[in-house]
Amino acid sequence: MSKVIKLVLVLLVIVFAAKGYDYLREQRVAEESSPDHEMDAADLLIGRGHVEAYLNIKEKAPKFNLPALQTAMAQFHINNGRYPRTLAELEAANLAGRDLTHDPYGQPYRLQYENRTVTLSSPGKDKQPGTEDDIELSLTLQ
Repeated sequence: MSKVIKLVLVLLVIVFAAKGYDYLREQRVAEESSPDHEMDAADLLIGRGHVEAYLNIKEKAPKFNLPALQTAMAQFHINNGRYPRTLAELEAANLAGRDLTHDPYGQPYRLQYENRTVTLSSPGKDKQPGTEDDIELSLTLQ
């Protein structure tokens, strides 16, 4: 008799697990068709939130390099009494690598100084200046 009870309990666990899976799947389908597209528990379970977070970070990657670039430029100023004319000077002085001096698409940033602000620009993903995806970042120098 105990084997029958164990079998019934195992079957009940399987049925509840299947119902739970169906519920989460239905919630995910409903969320994808909802206008707000906010993530729910099912999205978090399958890792969708991590993928979206990675894509958001990659999209904003040029902005994340600004503090390190600002530090490198300040160190260059301390060492040379002036700010670099090009970012290649930072590379030559071993103060910055290509990850700081080039945009995420491999194009070097151009520098333009105005008072204590430097503007870095690049043609962006399409590598064509003057288009919608151009990157323009500003740094305030010390």
